[in-house]
Amino acid sequence: MTLRVTMIGNVGYSLVVDLLSVCILLFTTLCFERGDPPRRAWGLLCVMQSVNVIGLALRDQPGLAAYADYWMLPYGFVNLCLASGLIVFWVNGRASGLAPQWTVGWRVVAGGAIGGAALVAVSLLWSVFARWGEADFAFTPLPFGEAVMAGTSAIADAIVFSCALLLARIFLPMAGGQIARPYLLLTVSGLLYLVLDVFTVVYGADGMPEGVINSARYVFSAAEAGMLSAAVAHAAMVLRGRRRSRYAM
Repeated sequence: MTLRVTMIGNVGYSLVVDLLSVCILLFTTLCFERGDPPRRAWGLLCVMQSVNVIGLALRDQPGLAAYADYWMLPYGFVNLCLASGLIVFWVNGRASGLAPQWTVGWRVVAGGAIGGAALVAVSLLWSVFARWGEADFAFTPLPFGEAVMAGTSAIADAIVFSCALLLARIFLPMAGGQIARPYLLLTVSGLLYLVLDVFTVVYGADGMPEGVINSARYVFSAAEAGMLSAAVAHAAMVLRGRRRSRYAM
């Protein structure tokens, strides 16, 4: 999510979209009973999106103009929430006791995909620290905010993609793949966030040509849509199961 700042064009439009996202994620969180493991994970993603809303709402307030350089810092927390949510999903998936058969083909695909995600993360971290050393980031607030956002994004996006891919593999054999659908959508979302990280590595956060920025906006929107689609799919699955249980009575 390094390019979120670049992707924000109309702040009012972005605020409405993020508010809608919070509602969807909150609804999904509340679809699970208290104590259900996925409730914790979706709750973390809801907190993540809520911080986005707060950041956007405060960004252009006249009284806070002097602190505008710091408004990117909360996105470090946003990225940590995103990574934590997927780690919670992964821990719950492992605790389920399901152990799918890992064929040689699946091992090669998963190993290559996760290795690629790690390579993107390391490349982005390297570029962040290189810029930090060149620009003396530690003593200027705006670049420090960029460094925090980009650094946490490098780690979070790789974790999201890797955890979601492994979860999809765990649940793919169950119910004709329906249980794996939310995790497949999260995998696609994580992959698209990694594409944005590649854009940052290649062009830098501030050096993108206009055409690349426009393309990146579409990728960013698709990544956000993938995460929200996963939330809707998970909520629908829970509500459908609840309805069937009610009819069985």
